[in-house]
Amino acid sequence: MSKEEIKGDFFYDFDIDNMAATDQGQMNNVINLLQVMAGNEVLHPMLKVLHPRKTNTFLWKKAGLNFESFEAGEEETVVHISPERENDMAVDPNEVMPAPKRGEDYKGHLESHEEFVKQRIIELGGPESPAAQQDPVIGEVINHIAMTKQLQEQDVGTQKMGTQASPAQARDQQGAPTQQTQTTPELNQPIGPNQQVPQ
Repeated sequence: MSKEEIKGDFFYDFDIDNMAATDQGQMNNVINLLQVMAGNEVLHPMLKVLHPRKTNTFLWKKAGLNFESFEAGEEETVVHISPERENDMAVDPNEVMPAPKRGEDYKGHLESHEEFVKQRIIELGGPESPAAQQDPVIGEVINHIAMTKQLQEQDVGTQKMGTQASPAQARDQQGAPTQQTQTTPELNQPIGPNQQVPQ
């Protein structure tokens, strides 16, 4: 709001630029003072009596920012839905199939969704049937399967980066038989416009 927009008889001439400069100066002074105190062991006891939240809030306010808006809130509770319920939601026109969630049973979800797609294609006349190819339910579940696989790959990548195997563990793993992952049913026919069942 400009000073011209403020109505009434005032004897004070508002100068927003000077007020902002004052705030900036106070913020710089506090930051400089904190740095001096942190760099001088004699002043360290004074740092201990400062209230961290009040100091932080003061600096953010002088910078023209609201500290509270940057605070981490409570984490949302993640509700895991069974894959069978998700399949039902895809069929119900009044519901939306939710996006896959991190930490759910990827293998169980993929098996259920892939079996659902396979059965629905059969019910609609097979993969070459126009009804199956244009079915929005099949398209929605196929997209869900692709997102689940992507999330699963991200989690596996994160776990690999977070764990380094010892030389003994690496030798054990090299001698261990590899597990085969289950793939989507072999339905290489187009399903809907520009869609295929994931390989």
